[in-house]
Amino acid sequence: SYATCTEDGIETRTCACGIKESRSWQEAKGHNWGEWEITTDSTCSVEGSKTHQCSRCSITQNETIGIKDHKFEGWDFDETKHFRKCIVGGEYYEEAHIGNNICSVCQYKYGDTIGLKYALNSHKDGYTVIDLGEVNATEIKIPNVYKGLPVTSIGSSAFKNCSSLTSITIPDSVTSINNFAFKNCSSLESINFEGSTDEWKAIEKGNKWDYSTGYYTVYCTDGTVAKNGTVTKN
Repeated sequence: SYATCTEDGIETRTCACGIKESRSWQEAKGHNWGEWEITTDSTCSVEGSKTHQCSRCSITQNETIGIKDHKFEGWDFDETKHFRKCIVGGEYYEEAHIGNNICSVCQYKYGDTIGLKYALNSHKDGYTVIDLGEVNATEIKIPNVYKGLPVTSIGSSAFKNCSSLTSITIPDSVTSINNFAFKNCSSLESINFEGSTDEWKAIEKGNKWDYSTGYYTVYCTDGTVAKNGTVTKN
């Protein structure tokens, strides 16, 4: 007989007297396994499985795929809790904010406005406020952190035509305010900037970012800046 994957090839001879003698003449070949194919992918809570097949004898072999590690995006939050979803298995986690003024987990500042819409910037190292989203308020406080990354920009036309807006707080993480960001915010009276007057002046401001707004004052940590650019130090 010829060798198989698991058994040697055997040859036999017979004496004229009828006695037979056998010996191995060809070693077992061993399996020639194909590539592994995933039959069921694993998740963060359930093991998966994979299989491959020998091209010689067609026998199959199965193995377990271990449970994957969780993979999360940054925390999202509301006024009372923070929450996130694993992008691997879909598991959802939430817990109450921890801390008195700023949550030590998600960096939510109590009083920050919830419901604004954001977009991740092209470098994926910060977020831009792009729209009012679900917010309908006369006073808005933009958080300095969203999903674990700094809020660095206010997008084009983000608050356009929000005629009821009277006051907005902007964190010192913001480095740019884009075109028409506050266009037609005709009731805007105060911008509370959480940085210095020099930092406010250094923010890159787009074309007509404050077109047709109220005659607002920017309140900074060391003074004020009028709409016409006049700086008054404390």
